[in-house]
Amino acid sequence: MRTHKLSSPIVYILVLLLISSTALSDWSVGDDYKMHSPQLPNKNGWDICLVHQAIADDFKCSESGLIKDIHFWVSWKGDNDDFRNVTWNIALCANSLGKPGTVLWTLNPGHASISSRLYGTGDQGWHCPRDSLTISHDHTNIYQVNVTEISSPFYQTKGQVYWLAIQAQIASSKAEVGWKSSASSYFGQAVYQTVMGGWSAIGHAADDLAFVITGGPVVEVDQIPISEPETEIITPIGKEILTVAVPLTWKVFFEGPAEGDAQDDDGNGREEVELEIVDLDWACNSPLLGLVKLHEHPAIPSVGLIEEQANNTPGKLDVPPFTAAGTAAMTLDFYFEIEFGGQVFYTDQPSRLAAVINHKPPGPLNYFSVNQFLPLLNADGSISRCYFGLGDGWTRTFWEVDPFDFSRVRLEITKPGGSTEVVDLSGFSSMYTKFDGPGQVEGRADDSDGDGRDEVETEMAALDLAGTSSLGPVTMRLRPGIRTLGEIEEQVNNNPGILDLPPFTATGTADSFFDIFFEVEFGGYVFHNIQPLHWYDVINHKPPQNASYESNPDPIPLVDEDGHPTGFYIGHTIYQPGYCGDDTHPIPIGDLNQDCIVNFFDLAIFASHWLECTRDVCP
Repeated sequence: MRTHKLSSPIVYILVLLLISSTALSDWSVGDDYKMHSPQLPNKNGWDICLVHQAIADDFKCSESGLIKDIHFWVSWKGDNDDFRNVTWNIALCANSLGKPGTVLWTLNPGHASISSRLYGTGDQGWHCPRDSLTISHDHTNIYQVNVTEISSPFYQTKGQVYWLAIQAQIASSKAEVGWKSSASSYFGQAVYQTVMGGWSAIGHAADDLAFVITGGPVVEVDQIPISEPETEIITPIGKEILTVAVPLTWKVFFEGPAEGDAQDDDGNGREEVELEIVDLDWACNSPLLGLVKLHEHPAIPSVGLIEEQANNTPGKLDVPPFTAAGTAAMTLDFYFEIEFGGQVFYTDQPSRLAAVINHKPPGPLNYFSVNQFLPLLNADGSISRCYFGLGDGWTRTFWEVDPFDFSRVRLEITKPGGSTEVVDLSGFSSMYTKFDGPGQVEGRADDSDGDGRDEVETEMAALDLAGTSSLGPVTMRLRPGIRTLGEIEEQVNNNPGILDLPPFTATGTADSFFDIFFEVEFGGYVFHNIQPLHWYDVINHKPPQNASYESNPDPIPLVDEDGHPTGFYIGHTIYQPGYCGDDTHPIPIGDLNQDCIVNFFDLAIFASHWLECTRDVCP
């Protein structure tokens, strides 16, 4: 069970300041690991070229669970580093007679956070086994690469031997990067992939390579819209009651290799799992107070428990969908900050949310009791004369999350001088769909606007895109605090109560739109829109497939962080939520893992199945 020790905000902030010089995604000697032992770099060793071939080294799993982080050490040939243009191809393979066997897992683009830092220096050599190139005293700098926040992690089993395989691809550069040799050694020798796809020992230059594997629990993320509780704020100038939807996003930490795994950590005979709020962010306008914003406390985590009410299935949380039936008690203590009247207030005691749920995530109409007034503190910790209360609420109908790992936006940017530039951005996006009607059933819809066609509400949940332009790097994301809402409405109502759109019906099309509130960053400045950017498309499937949402060509002005005009405008835009494998971006021949690129992972899959035969007569 994960544990949290809550302290005062001052102490907690002090801890954050003390560790601010080291990235939270980093790994240091003494941190946890999930392998036989960390293989630390030999500061006066060799680096094995990762550009011309894949390199692999073995390790033994010391604890069953997910591989959440991978850390490895590299250097650049001649100290000519180019981290900006490098792409890391990373795979985990089974052990086959002391060499990499079947590919068990690959890191998909956009499914992890990758960072690097200078680790140290030393007198190091360079070796490229496929080219038989060896250079002594070639470089000095050593870097640690951190692959963290892996969204689709691999589950490893204690006692099993696996192989970590890495290859680097560097765009538009002659720089070469190498995997650093280790000061320690393990069972098998490090290997490189030959031209024919086999594996050969690197030799004396590097019997073992420098890396460490770390892990963590199975984590599931839920977005829970709490329906319109009454929020009451009492101030010296009066009392304000606001009715707002409060969307919560939390992580649930399971205790085993699968979703739903749980343990009885408190010894009361019932099993539980821990959860933590990771996003609480809403804003609304108050006639009395103006703009009111509420979000989670930046220093104090908001945590809670889901505990089954009867332990009918040991080792599993007894609540659907993990079991056929069951209920669970859920408690959640959340800390928040609230902003209004030009001031920021916070609470030093939690607002407790409690419910009995019949599904995880909580199903429709699961009731949440809050009913707690809390004094608000000023930013300096002194007591204000304001109080905050959050009334009862209940979960709204079923929301489904659709992630798109390969998303693209084409922006037309008009500059202050009148010239225009088209910029292509790519990255991750996701959207929510709210299904209506009785029961937690996908595809349920109703005709809320009375036009004879059923519709469902949608919301853009994430937009994290990047690209380049003549203005430098360009990034685009959703604007914090303002929801980007939309709708999917069927074009013909052949099945009342069901959205007439595949996969809910055999055929059908629907009108789909989003009103986008975004931030775009380039040239060292952050801009945003006040007028929403309206994206529209006719879709033939949910989630959208081969879709191209477009905006009208009318320019939308961009303003700066203070709301002042900048002279920049956004013109015609195109949003493609999933462009890998569509008609414009077909999966290439030889792309065996279907990530829209043919590389050594596909070659490894091919090699691992070499001479497999399903004929009646095999050679």
